[in-house]
Amino acid sequence: MAQGGSKTFTVTPGAGYYVMDVTVDGVFVGAVRTYTFTNVTSNHAIRRTFGEETKLTPLKTFQYRGMVFLSSP
Repeated sequence: MAQGGSKTFTVTPGAGYYVMDVTVDGVFVGAVRTYTFTNVTSNHAIRRTFGEETKLTPLKTFQYRGMVFLSSP
């Protein structure tokens, strides 16, 4: 990259994962999908962390004497 140039990085999780957080030069920038370095004049570091998506199991509900109860399937 030319001195003073810009470069955009795309953070793409694999199937079943999501972007948990991204840090640039040790500073948290959020759960972003892209980050652009602008006016680059030195080395930088970008770090990303992914989390595994979990599937929620719906709970069954039932009523007894006007109260709602939850039970697992």
